[in-house]
Amino acid sequence: MYKSGFVSIVGSPNAGKSTMLNALLGKKVSIVSDKVQTTRDMIKGVYHEEELQIVFLDTPGFHKPQNKLQNYMNFQIDEALYDIEAIVYVIDGEFGLGKKEQANIERLKNIKNVPKIAVVNKIDIIEQEKAMRIVNELLELEIFEEVIATSMKEKFNTQAVIEALRPHIPEGVQYYEKGQVSDSPEAFIISEIVREKVLRRTFEEVPHSIGIKVDELEHTKHEVYIEVTIYVERDSQKGIIIGKKAEKLKRIGIEARRDLQEQYGKNVYLKTHVKVLKNWRRKLDLLKEVGYEID
Repeated sequence: MYKSGFVSIVGSPNAGKSTMLNALLGKKVSIVSDKVQTTRDMIKGVYHEEELQIVFLDTPGFHKPQNKLQNYMNFQIDEALYDIEAIVYVIDGEFGLGKKEQANIERLKNIKNVPKIAVVNKIDIIEQEKAMRIVNELLELEIFEEVIATSMKEKFNTQAVIEALRPHIPEGVQYYEKGQVSDSPEAFIISEIVREKVLRRTFEEVPHSIGIKVDELEHTKHEVYIEVTIYVERDSQKGIIIGKKAEKLKRIGIEARRDLQEQYGKNVYLKTHVKVLKNWRRKLDLLKEVGYEID
């Protein structure tokens, strides 16, 4: 009997949702960084066994929107909570059940008839006593089918998440071919790889102001030619991205090209531009110009 279904991964920003998805699949399909709100779109990742397929939906972190981009991100969360078999709620064990987590849990309570699994992540950096206290507090709420303590970065106890979900996945069709781990468009994958490298080399407000759009993409037998624009909101941010003597932009390009060459298995030529588009996160028409698909 073949079983298949959709499972949403939700939680606060920087709880480790994308790291968990990558760990469960054994492949990188979602970018990660130490910056909050790294994930902006709902990203699908497909887990395969001989008679099982789970389509995971990685989502942006729960947050109160302050601009059009964040409204778009919240819409992605809402979309991921519709017509699913289960929810995996990821909690940052370092911070425990603070006010934000309490608000998130109240939101989950309102989602009826959907099994919920809680994952206490990052237990590699906290004391065991604290981890167990968080687990017990979550169990006492009586809204989670199971509560699992893990370290997704260290790939500790990841299979327990699959085992907890297994009983909730119904008999169904094979949605994706065996071996396919994502259905993200090629241009989206490229833009996310470049954005990850920018995030790792920028700080304060700059990472949140970054948008990436693929302008050109051409394949030949032995190489790939890619041209992208890195959008920022202010001239000062453009200077930060480029860096002294263009060293930072050059380093971003080298790191992104390395990942892309690994992805394609052939030479990649990557050309990057930096462009100022004032307040692009606050205007729908500019969001579309940067590449976000908004109706």
